[in-house]
Amino acid sequence: MPFRFPPFALAALAWTSFAGLAPAAAQVVVQNEVTPLTLEDAVLLALENNVGLRIEVFREEVQLYTHLGSWGSFDPLATVTGTYRDSEQPATSSLSGGSVVKSDSIDLSAGVQFPLQSGGRFDLGYSHQNSSSTSSFALDDTLTNSAMSLSYTQPLLRGAWSGYNTVEQEKAELRWLQAKEHHREIRITLILDVVQSYWDLVAALEGLAVQRETVELGRQQLDQNMRRLEVGVGTEVEVLQAETNVATQLEVLLRAETSALAADDVLKALLFARSEGDGWEDWYQWWDQPILPGTPLPEVDEKLPLDWIGSLGLALKERPELAQRRIDIEISEFDIMKAGSEESAGLDFTVSLSSSGVNGKSSEAVKAATSFEFPTASAGLTYSAPLYNRAAENAVRSARVGLRSARLVYEQAETAILTEVRAAVRGVKYQAEAVRASRTSYDLALRQLDAENARFEQGLATNFQVLEYQQQLSQAKANLVSSRTGYAKARTTLVKAEGRLDNDL
Repeated sequence: MPFRFPPFALAALAWTSFAGLAPAAAQVVVQNEVTPLTLEDAVLLALENNVGLRIEVFREEVQLYTHLGSWGSFDPLATVTGTYRDSEQPATSSLSGGSVVKSDSIDLSAGVQFPLQSGGRFDLGYSHQNSSSTSSFALDDTLTNSAMSLSYTQPLLRGAWSGYNTVEQEKAELRWLQAKEHHREIRITLILDVVQSYWDLVAALEGLAVQRETVELGRQQLDQNMRRLEVGVGTEVEVLQAETNVATQLEVLLRAETSALAADDVLKALLFARSEGDGWEDWYQWWDQPILPGTPLPEVDEKLPLDWIGSLGLALKERPELAQRRIDIEISEFDIMKAGSEESAGLDFTVSLSSSGVNGKSSEAVKAATSFEFPTASAGLTYSAPLYNRAAENAVRSARVGLRSARLVYEQAETAILTEVRAAVRGVKYQAEAVRASRTSYDLALRQLDAENARFEQGLATNFQVLEYQQQLSQAKANLVSSRTGYAKARTTLVKAEGRLDNDL
């Protein structure tokens, strides 16, 4: 699987120097090839393979096609109807034209309707009837009746003008834009999950490495105590204490290995997806190969600006959750406008022009109709008003309540984001101080252990004291890794809170 390397200059990941506590040669086996897996590669793999993100892509496409299809209500509509009729009627009077009147006719009609965004419509129609009859009073054995009409109808009150008639199209577009923002929200969440899981794996592997060093220190102390016992300057108690310490640390090592495997699986679940063409055996192999992160933990950025008001300003512009809530408000405003129009009385204006031609020859009848030789023009107004308009009145009330609710939800989201931003800024500040403090503790614990080992070699310290300082050094190392991992995660959390986590992807 090839990797792509686009710009990846996220503020949470823009590190200029790195410490040496992370694994040096991180690798992941991809399709039987050993490929370095950096944090950037991990994010790109997730964006390409994550099933949840693929689902959001399809949902966005559904809304796009729904939006495009909504404009189909303004597409012209053509209709064509053909009817053949054959009948025999007994005479009912002396004016029937015969004892039995036989007749047949062929009726053809066609029309095109052009709906307009104003709510009006043009109707263009043509009808053609060719009939024959045995009645002696018929004007001709075969008679053709052709007619052509053109009319325009325009609502003036209820349902009038484009503001009302394009509401559903505007709402469909807004829902598509909302789906895009939701897709971006899921994308940002995925990136955050990948970055956090990546650092969790780094922390687990670092913790495992620290624990292995602790076990090795314990074994070295055990070897030293056994040699001291052999030359007669040590005691069996000291050897037992060292053996107990090694056994305890091996138990802790086992828990650390299990934690590392669990963190590895969490990250894999975000990065890899089984394609339909992949066999299950190949799919299993993904899970059997360990991920070894290649991006080191970041150092504390002393120049990083930590202004929660500035971060909040970015969040209010960038966060996709707020964009979705703003779209909810716009949709509610459209609902109010539509309901207000439906609350009005109906007043429709209609104007029409028609022509007809009747002749024994079809060509003459068609010519008379299409040349408007016998035109008829009309214009009219139709007024309609329900005696009770409870549906429309309550629709207006419902739409207004919906708008108030949408605005309150937006304010609630703003408040939640404000608290999230403040917490993220505090988290970065705290983790930066935690890194400084844990680094100092580590340096002191290392110096203390060195001094205690020197004293132990001279017989000025006990075995118990040396083991105690080893434990303190192990804990200090673990705290340093934890604080540095927490700082990396806090930086990413801040960028996510500002809504900028996917800006360069």
